[in-house]
Amino acid sequence: MTAAPLDPVALDRDGRVASDFACIKCDYNLRSVATDGRCPECGLAVGRSAVGNWLQYCEPDWLQQVWRGLNRLGVALGAAGFLVALEVVGVYSELDTVPYWLLIVATAFLATLAVFAVIGFAIATTPDPAGLHESSLSARRVARYSLIGAIGLGMFGLTVVPWLWRVIAEAIAIMIAFLVVCGLTVGVTALLVHARSLAKRVPSMTLANCTFAQIVGVVSTAIAGASAALLNAFEDLPAVSKSLRYIDQQVFDKISPGINLIEFLAGLVLIATPSLSIVGVILFFCYYAVMSEQAKLARQTWARQPFQKTAKGAN
Repeated sequence: MTAAPLDPVALDRDGRVASDFACIKCDYNLRSVATDGRCPECGLAVGRSAVGNWLQYCEPDWLQQVWRGLNRLGVALGAAGFLVALEVVGVYSELDTVPYWLLIVATAFLATLAVFAVIGFAIATTPDPAGLHESSLSARRVARYSLIGAIGLGMFGLTVVPWLWRVIAEAIAIMIAFLVVCGLTVGVTALLVHARSLAKRVPSMTLANCTFAQIVGVVSTAIAGASAALLNAFEDLPAVSKSLRYIDQQVFDKISPGINLIEFLAGLVLIATPSLSIVGVILFFCYYAVMSEQAKLARQTWARQPFQKTAKGAN
């Protein structure tokens, strides 16, 4: 892909903007402002406003930084996922037979990968230096703090809780698992929303639409899982039990006898989770490639002069 051509902006003889031209950050009218100057209202470079909010016209160092964050994140999550599976199997099923030295080494390595993943998330969600209309509760910020918090809390659960007294450890583990799941759900959803906004700035509507479908899948699966957990926890209550029996008789007994609402919701989660994980990995590599390409394009366009003196702009 080659860089898109830049539309010239009309200038007067002194090299100042000769037409109504809004700053993309604060909407200030840049008429009569020098082309190599900055917006009097917010300080954004006039040249940044001239080329629009496309990623290929953003600061290349920022795009390169986001790409490096994705690089670290991919390595950390891949290795951590494998180690978590091994540690869960080894620690919680056969704790007494696992050599302590191996447990300590695995825990230390997992903690290192968690730190690596947190750094990757922090770098990948670095804000655009232009700071265009970002609210205090933007998707980028919610994703950054939710995911970093969930990873940190999860690491505490995997590295510290197994060494506690078993009765206390089980209660703490349940509480931590609940908080981690909530944090991951909110964080992943916010991260996908943020990623979709970046896809629109490529622009790649195909990638943006695929990301939206993933958002719907994640939210729907989270709702189904939470509903199954809550119904299972409160099914002994008379009102809940009566409602569940009514739904089972009116719906599931006619479709598939022997299956109730809770089992149906749990089955949806079990089917959807690996499917969403596979799609998530594919989307990750797509964004990885897109950010690498956009960083290269930004290197081509960043130093180009977007302003051209035209006869129309002379006075």
